[in-house]
Amino acid sequence: MALTVGVRNNNIFTVGAFQAKTYFAELLRKVEDGASFVITRNGHDIATIQKPMEVKNEKALKAWNTLINISTDITLDEIDAWKKEGRK
Repeated sequence: MALTVGVRNNNIFTVGAFQAKTYFAELLRKVEDGASFVITRNGHDIATIQKPMEVKNEKALKAWNTLINISTDITLDEIDAWKKEGRK
């Protein structure tokens, strides 16, 4: 029996919980090579295995997008004033 995975997106795959347990070492090797896996049980997502750096990058991208969505009417002088105010 070989590892059977589904394809979710580019380089993101799905694997059932039983197979994830059985082929855990193989999954880890594939994660080292850049793949990400969503582990499912009864068709429901229960966990994700991916490189830690990718998680940090996703958090940074989410933070950046939040900053971009903040009103662009804020000036650098206002930001500088907020920084100085926070140091009191």
